[in-house]
Amino acid sequence: MRTEYEAMKIVPKVTMREMFTNPVLRQPLIIAIAVMICQQLSGINAVSRLSFILFKDCICLPLVFHLSYSSATIAMQAAGLLTYANVCHV
Repeated sequence: MRTEYEAMKIVPKVTMREMFTNPVLRQPLIIAIAVMICQQLSGINAVSRLSFILFKDCICLPLVFHLSYSSATIAMQAAGLLTYANVCHV
C-alpha cells in the first residue's frame, strides 16, 4: 500500500476544466456520462414510469386483466410506495 500511495503522489492532478478541454480525458468522460444515462433510462425509473400501462393491461396467462383507470392508478401508487420503502429500508 505504501508503494501504491507513493506512485499516486507522482500522478498529476486533473481539474474539471481539463476534463473537458483535454481530448484524451474528454472521451472517457463522455463514455462515462453515456453509460450513466443509459443506466438511468433502463433502470427502475423506466419501469415505474411504465407501470401504469403494465397494470392497466396486465396479461397473466391464462388470465387477462383489464383494470379500470382508478384501479391501475392505485396499483401504480402501491408499487411506487413499495419501491420507496425498499429504497429507504422502512
